This record gives sequence, structure tokens and C-alpha cells, in this order.
Amino acid sequence: MKILILDCLSSGDGRRLFSRDFIGGGPKLIAGVINQLNLPNIKIQIKRIENFFFKDVDNDENLKSFDLCLISAMSMDFKSVHAIVKKWRNLNHSKLIIVGGPIASDDKLLEKIDADILVQGEAEKKIMNLMNIIFRGDYQVSAFMDVEGILFRKSEKIFKTKPSKDLSIEEYNTFSDPKFYLRYIKNYSNYKSARIYVECLRGCSNFHRNKLELENSNPCLRDCNICKDSELKNRINCPSNIPPGCGFCSTISTFGYPKSRGLNYIVNEIFGLIDMGAKRIVLGGPDFLDYQREILTENLTLTSPNIPPEPNYKALNELVEAILQHKAIKEERVQIFIENVKANLCTLEALQIITKIPNSIFSIGCETGSIEFSEKLGRPFIPIKTLEGVKNASKLGIRVHVYFIHSLPGETIEYLKESINLIQIFYKLGVEKITIYKYQEFPGAPFYLLKNKSKMMQLSNKKLNSYRKKLVKTAINFNRQRKVEMIGKSYNVILAEQHISNVSHAIGYIIKGGPKVLVKNAFKEIGKQLSVKVTRIISDKLVEGEIQKY
Repeated sequence: MKILILDCLSSGDGRRLFSRDFIGGGPKLIAGVINQLNLPNIKIQIKRIENFFFKDVDNDENLKSFDLCLISAMSMDFKSVHAIVKKWRNLNHSKLIIVGGPIASDDKLLEKIDADILVQGEAEKKIMNLMNIIFRGDYQVSAFMDVEGILFRKSEKIFKTKPSKDLSIEEYNTFSDPKFYLRYIKNYSNYKSARIYVECLRGCSNFHRNKLELENSNPCLRDCNICKDSELKNRINCPSNIPPGCGFCSTISTFGYPKSRGLNYIVNEIFGLIDMGAKRIVLGGPDFLDYQREILTENLTLTSPNIPPEPNYKALNELVEAILQHKAIKEERVQIFIENVKANLCTLEALQIITKIPNSIFSIGCETGSIEFSEKLGRPFIPIKTLEGVKNASKLGIRVHVYFIHSLPGETIEYLKESINLIQIFYKLGVEKITIYKYQEFPGAPFYLLKNKSKMMQLSNKKLNSYRKKLVKTAINFNRQRKVEMIGKSYNVILAEQHISNVSHAIGYIIKGGPKVLVKNAFKEIGKQLSVKVTRIISDKLVEGEIQKY
């Protein structure tokens, strides 16, 4: 059986524009899960969606050679998923299509696309069960009904099985052994220049609740304080039935509370990637500082984003020290990025551990500059905490990226003004980059059940929209000014790909992180790691540079 795993993550309508150098963890992990079954005559390939929609890559005959298609995608990738499903059906007719990832949280997805099976939440155990069914050729409704947490189509009817439980820590670690999937990184042609996501933990500790009105929930009882109960297990069930977590985020509905990966698995994956030529590794998780923090709680139930318990300093230090045993990291030939931290866990001791990583860098969520709005959103901390975390990190020489969101439900002009002011403060503190997103509705996120959506969104409010544009412009100007500071400086750049519109030019990525670099007439140098001096700014995301000759 020849299996195609299609990576559609962040592809939007079919081609990644702003995350072309990022490789997520899900597709290769699923390949490893299938390998663990030891089924005979199984061949697996991971391909990106671009391979089937643009010239000079895979053709229809290649797509026809596969017997089964598994698709990993986000909600924003609906257009590309819809297109590839249609193409698969035209070429492969009734051969099965299984869809997973965040996009699968939408119960109505099978009504919108002609796929066969939808895998919701953590996919590992479900894929194992489904592969056993498929390999047996037992396509009876009763067989699929035994697999928890899926929707499937049979005889033009759509069935939904009972919800699945979150994986235990033991199950999670069993599935995440890199020896079963590490080799599939070579299915990505750009893996030597890409930022490769290595999952350190999954799940979120923020069991605060948002304060907006939701369908199927009662209004928040402002004085009940269950969200902040000292007994962590009490936080799980809200008396008003409000789902936990930030209102715009589906992490908890997908993964539950945090569970951490074993140290050896993480280190073996990182070292294996580096030995194959990878240069940029991302330590991934909703909060890196939650790593092994769950073992400091009763019954491994971590539902507090706040101290206590403090970060697990011993485990964090062991992880960082183990990573530093690789010579390429210690000698700064490979860059380690930290995907996310929560500000209220940015203690001095935690930050000092992070500083051991050369060119240490992390991203941190702020989302809004308003204290009032952050509490309405269900944020784990108020913006002042982000400010404190950024100040302390900057003093220690840690590079920081900060995230914001605009067009959120319940947004006001005053809240937007506070965000604009905070971004200006972050500039003075030396924050390296501001990333700002437009709010998108995700199935599984609390705001997906928002009451009076159009009223809460106020997308037609001209005055409000003018301030949204001001916020975006503030972020763009911030990032552009940071690029101006790069002019005349040289950086270690890996030239990764041809420019989309002018194939004689090359696009490169700064090893230690930074904007994309356009190098004119350098397509013959693709694949090389060179010193490049920045000569001018093209946009807030792109600079131009020239190769330094010695």
C-alpha cells in the first residue's frame, strides 16, 4: 500500500507565502505512527500541497500512484484542502481520504468536502485503529464506530463516533519516538534551511475562562473564582459551562492540559535532524516553560498558567544542557528557537536557563495591550506581565518576538489604542519583531460558540476599522524600522530557493533568525551558506543583501 501524507498546514489557498521556511510536526509524526504498526508492504511519502498545484513538480500520474491520502491542515487551509480533495477524486475515485489537524474540528467539514474520514483532536491512536481497519479491508459501519473521536462517510450518510479521551502521558511518549519518523524530514526539499518544529509538550495550562456570552453556556459568575482555585482539579469544570482557555484558541479542546515529551526523545530528534543537515530547530509547545511542570501537580493535572507551581527548573535545565551537548549548537552553527512562553512563568531562574542557548530567542503572546480586554478574552495573564517578561528577558540579552491579534470579538477603539501604545513601548525595550494576526474563527475554540457574532465583531464599523488599520500599520512600521537597523550589517544566510517571480534571484534565511533575504542573480548559489550584507529594505518582511566576497 502506498500512502500519501499531504502537508497543507498554513497553505491557505494552495501556496505558502509567509511560512515557506517552516515545517510542522504533525505529518511526520503520523508517518511514524503508521510505521509502528509494522504492516507489510507499506510505503509512505510526505508531500506539500504545492507539489500538486504548480509546475515542475509532481504530476497527476504521481498522485494516481497512491492508494490512500491523509491530509493535515488548519482551518485557514480550507481552499487548498477542498482543491486537493477534488483533484484526488477526479484521479483516484473512491480511494480513501482522511483529514486531520485543526481543520478537522469542524463537524460540518464532511458536508463541504468529499473526504471519507475526519480525525478530530489527537490523531495518533485513531490513525492506528483506522489503519488496522483499512488494512483488513473491513469497511463496515460497526468497525469505524469503534474508533472514538472521528466522523466518517458511509453510503452517503455521515456518522460521528463518541468523543475520545486525551492521550495519557505514557501513550503520547510511545507515539513520539523519533526513530519511527525522523527520516521523513528528507521528504521536505527545504529541510536544511527550514525552521523545523520539534514538539516538547502539547496541551495548555490556561484554564481561565473568557467573559463573552457563548451558546450553550451561562454568563460568567464573576465572583465564583473557580478559574483561579488553588485546587487545580477544581478548575476543570466551570459552573457556567464555559470552555477553558483563551476565547480565540482551540488548543485545550484539541489536546487538554499539558503533557510533556521525554527528554531523550526530544534530544534524539534534535540531534538526528542536525546530523542530517538541519540548521534551524524550534522547541515547540503552547508554553515551553510548562515543560514537565505537570509532574509538580497532583494527578499530573496542570490547569494553572500561574505560579504555583513554578516552572520545573530542574527539567528545563536538563533539557537545555542536553541540547547543548551537540557541538553544532554550542558553536552557533545551528540555531535553537523557542516557539512560545507564558509571561507569568518568566521568572529570573527560568530566563537564566534560556540564556544558556546561544543567541537565545523566544516568542511571547500578548494579543492586546488592554488589561480589561485581556481578562474578557480569558488570557492567562494581563499585558503588564508581558511587559515585565520582555523587560527581564531583554536585560539578559534574550531576543523577543511578541504576538498581537486584531479584529477580535468585543474589540473597542480604546482597547486598540492601548495595543498601539504598548507596541511603541516594546520598541524602546528592544523587542525584535511584532507579529500581528487578524482574528480567525476556529472550530473548537470558545469563540466559535459566540452569541451575536456580527454585533460582537463590528466588522462594518468604519471608525473601529480605522484603528485596526492603525494597529497593523504600527506593527508594520515597527518591523520595518528594525530592518533599517540591519543595513550595512552582515549575517550568516542559507540560500534556500529561487525567487517566485524572478528565478535568477535567490531567497535566503538568516540562520539565527530574521527576515527573508533577497539576493539578486544568486540562483546558482542555492544550497550554500554564505555571509550576506544587508543593503536595503524591501518590506517589513524582506530585505535585500549582497554576498560578501573574501
